[in-house]
Amino acid sequence: MATERKLAGKKLPLTVAFAVLLVAAFGAGCNGFFQSPTLTSITINGPTSVQVGSTITMTAFGVNSDGQGSTLQSGVSWSSDTPDVAAITGSCASQPCGGVTIQGVAAGQASISANDQSVQNSVTLNVVLPGVTNFEVCQGTFGSTDCSSGSTPLTWVVTIANGGQTQTFVSQGVSDGKEFDVTPESSWQLASGAPSTISCSNDGTSPETCSVDSGTAIGTYPVTITYGTNPVVTATLNIKVQ
Repeated sequence: MATERKLAGKKLPLTVAFAVLLVAAFGAGCNGFFQSPTLTSITINGPTSVQVGSTITMTAFGVNSDGQGSTLQSGVSWSSDTPDVAAITGSCASQPCGGVTIQGVAAGQASISANDQSVQNSVTLNVVLPGVTNFEVCQGTFGSTDCSSGSTPLTWVVTIANGGQTQTFVSQGVSDGKEFDVTPESSWQLASGAPSTISCSNDGTSPETCSVDSGTAIGTYPVTITYGTNPVVTATLNIKVQ
């Protein structure tokens, strides 16, 4: 009987020890099962255009593996592929940060990238000239004199009986007394309701290419060309199909 009491007395410490081991094992299993969310995507938010000599701010919005998203407040590495056009300024130029300030250095385009936890995204930033005047759209290549004038559009006549046709255009303007080809930084927008058989590349290159396919309905289809920020200047190309 005494032996039975001794054995019974040893059962409690063994039970406690087993329970501790069980809790520890369960905790380790939970830590392995419930992983911390990881970053899966980045979206860059902010203006897509800045004037030479001015600055803009961009932020990165991150979405985690659990579907939750928020603006990233730190840890983002920012870069510009063309710093002589658009430069990262401040502390973000040398170390990860949250929102970034970017300065327009010279007219052109730069790809701005945000990287965090090996997740990256990029956007194209247009750096535009300030105070552009004499903005016009011209047929051909830079330096052409076949252009719109003031509020008078440039008209491209397409005789559809001759089949589909393609033509190149440029937008140009004067800043600080010098004329510039600003085609790559301009936006070329066909009017709403234009047939799908008419297109302009709007691909950030110069010259711009517009096409009219055979079978396009007769009519006049405006293309609005815009450039700049504060103020925005515009010109019009009329594609006249006959």
